[in-house]
Amino acid sequence: MAIKQFELDFEGLAVHCYEGGSGFPILMLHGSGAGTSSASNWNRVLDDLAAHYHVLAVDLIGFGRSERKPSPPYFDMALWTRQAQFLFDRISNGAKAGFIGHSLSGFLGLRLAAARPNLVKLLVTGCPGARFKIPPALQIGWTAPRSLEELKQMYESIVADASGLTEKFYRERLATLNEGDYADYFSSMFAGDKQAYLDQLVLTGADLARITSEILFVHGLNDRMVPFAEATLPLLRSIATADAVLINRCGHGPALEQPAKFLRAAHGLFSS
Repeated sequence: MAIKQFELDFEGLAVHCYEGGSGFPILMLHGSGAGTSSASNWNRVLDDLAAHYHVLAVDLIGFGRSERKPSPPYFDMALWTRQAQFLFDRISNGAKAGFIGHSLSGFLGLRLAAARPNLVKLLVTGCPGARFKIPPALQIGWTAPRSLEELKQMYESIVADASGLTEKFYRERLATLNEGDYADYFSSMFAGDKQAYLDQLVLTGADLARITSEILFVHGLNDRMVPFAEATLPLLRSIATADAVLINRCGHGPALEQPAKFLRAAHGLFSS
């Protein structure tokens, strides 16, 4: 299935998009780690999903090949929330649609479910939303690595088993980080106390009360960045329409580490 790439204008900034397939529409948004993008987050599952659905995967402002904010704050939940809603409304055209979000974008999806009741089927991976103390692994994930060795150390915190990650993967990710002044931009995005950024990814009681959509949390049992017991379990207890799939031998990136299991979960949700 051919995936086309193009740019969309959002509030005067160009956002980079990957689109392909037909059928049930699904918006896909990536996480917030150093150097991440839709291309890196979804590369092992995008073609399969596009063979069954109409998928639109997009880089958030400040990530991947989308433009950056011209002025701080670069960590801007209000901006990313508006971007997610703009993109969802574009692909859904007022009808029911799917949303796949990883980590920070999983939280954006939960906000979307609160804002668009009953219009979204939601699959989220490694998703925050409850209040918890920032783990050391997430501190590392929100720090720009400046060398190949630092990048490998970061991924040892992200995945359950880093042995499957190739030198090509690392060097492509490092090239993204070393492009222009991106590492400095990312460092500015997460400057200061990183707990303050995590505290912005907490659903309010009002948000939880508005969520009536079908939600599937897909979480790695070995996730050290956003631990299941502290992040997903409290949300499951608060959202009656949510279920969870817990994947063994998997850290923070189910679509990267266990793509076959991720796809089984996705097809189970979106094909029904």
